[in-house]
Amino acid sequence: MAKIAVPILAVCMLFASCGKKDKDKDDGGLAKSGTFAPPAWVQGSWGATEGGVGPEVYKFTSDDVLMSGVSLKSLPISTPYATVTISETKKTADLYEITMKVKATGHETVSGFWSFKKGDGTYIEFGADESGATNVEYGRLYKR
Repeated sequence: MAKIAVPILAVCMLFASCGKKDKDKDDGGLAKSGTFAPPAWVQGSWGATEGGVGPEVYKFTSDDVLMSGVSLKSLPISTPYATVTISETKKTADLYEITMKVKATGHETVSGFWSFKKGDGTYIEFGADESGATNVEYGRLYKR
């Protein structure tokens, strides 16, 4: 999980230091890039170990998603060197998905995909893929 999120977030933070435009794109028809409204069932803090121990990996608020403490609202950027878009791509009563696309000048677009499935309230199921594929294996994240 960290193998996927940390490198993508590091690239985004590097490009974020170059500048930012306030103009957001509509991605997937759900929300503009950088605009989030996670469903109530996923809101809260989630980690990789049971019993509330270990580091927080994800935190969902009513208007943001944080991965390892980094706000996804701050990541959509557009500079002469790169464009980063991140947005909700699916939101249902038991599924929440986010896709990030990074396009560096002179390079192909790189995508990241995160999927969260509703659990029993003490856990959610989590899947991620740096290629943007949607058929990923799921593991569990536990309520903090």
